[in-house]
Amino acid sequence: MSEHNGTPQTFLDISTNPIQDQLGEPEKSSLKQTLEEIKIIKDWDGQVLFLFGKQQIGKSSILGSLLHYMSTGQSGGQVKPMNIIPEGYAFYNKSIQAISSQKLPGRTLSAKPINACIEFSPTKTELPPLRLVVLEMSGEDLKQVQTPTGMMGDFREDIKLYLNEESLNIGFVLVTSHEDAHEDDNLMADFINYLLNYNNNFSMNRILLLMSKWDTYRGTKDLESFVKERMPLTFGALVTRSGGLGTYSVGIVRDVVDTPTITKLNTEAPKKLLRWIYKRFKGHDLYKQTWWQRFLSKIQ
Repeated sequence: MSEHNGTPQTFLDISTNPIQDQLGEPEKSSLKQTLEEIKIIKDWDGQVLFLFGKQQIGKSSILGSLLHYMSTGQSGGQVKPMNIIPEGYAFYNKSIQAISSQKLPGRTLSAKPINACIEFSPTKTELPPLRLVVLEMSGEDLKQVQTPTGMMGDFREDIKLYLNEESLNIGFVLVTSHEDAHEDDNLMADFINYLLNYNNNFSMNRILLLMSKWDTYRGTKDLESFVKERMPLTFGALVTRSGGLGTYSVGIVRDVVDTPTITKLNTEAPKKLLRWIYKRFKGHDLYKQTWWQRFLSKIQ
């Protein structure tokens, strides 16, 4: 629930949603399904991770890499995919299969957001489990967010249903690359400002700008200096408000028989991203070492 013009609004009932009169039956049916999925997520007490970025920027590959890492013994926990939203369950399995086969996951082409629901239980028994809902959407849908004039547009109504639900815990990962950073500056800054104007309850420390393909960057600047120079608007909107910065690389990708193939998988990038996600949603450092572990690591 959020407040607009001082009036609390909730959209969990399509019959009371003010946009209903503007939609045809297919759109109403799609929104009804989205509302049902939001209720499932709330009843499950899921934490929603929203990936934002333009088409072909690598969101699906990053998600596949992260989900694959979480399913391995290196992640410091165990993953249980939940078949509570069938399309999301299929997305999870497809992503894991692709990365396991050294392939990049295909683009998301679904006409609606995909919710992959997974329960991550840390090996450290004192740490609580994380019920994570990965919200993946087609890059095509994000074209509506920025108009041809460069001004901020709007999201589809099904995405706005998530943004309107104050009871949902949502984190945002904004994906660009060092090659696209300057071009994406307006888009990312506008998105951050859109969020804050739309619902001022969103926590800035749950917004992360993720720079993909960082392993191919040949410059000399560190990440903060790079963003400050190449994305000044985003830097001002995010970093000065306690938002986060991070880098990502799926691994070494080469063409093998004209097919992009992961010849070496990066495990450090998904580890850092998982650490950020867990800290932001659960308030604990997933990989914090005891003083004894730190001591041993120094003498080894």
